[in-house]
Amino acid sequence: MGRQTQGVEGVMSAVINLRHEPKLREAFEYAHVVNNTVLIDRRTKWGNPYRVTGGVTHAEAVARYRIHLWQRIRAGEVTLDELAGLDGCWLACWCVDRHPCHGEVLERAAAWAAQMLAERSDG
Repeated sequence: MGRQTQGVEGVMSAVINLRHEPKLREAFEYAHVVNNTVLIDRRTKWGNPYRVTGGVTHAEAVARYRIHLWQRIRAGEVTLDELAGLDGCWLACWCVDRHPCHGEVLERAAAWAAQMLAERSDG
């Protein structure tokens, strides 16, 4: 665990694939956060509700997730504090071998939220 993978546009990603992490999968049976790793599958509030089925490609499911996440942020269902809390964490997902991955969307959103909160506290 703890290796970075090449993500979208060649950027290094802190999203890890649970398929390659049997010990972590076992640990996640008891908690959604293990050390500095956060589970982001469909069992959690961070999961992508859009499935790759019936003509919906993986890229389309991730694009829909991006819109869904921003709608939840605007509606106050996800706070900047919650999102920023993911910044710097490993995000554990099942689809990271395919790109894009909703974890990469979440990773960028978490960095954005942390930046927004830092700018607010500086101002």
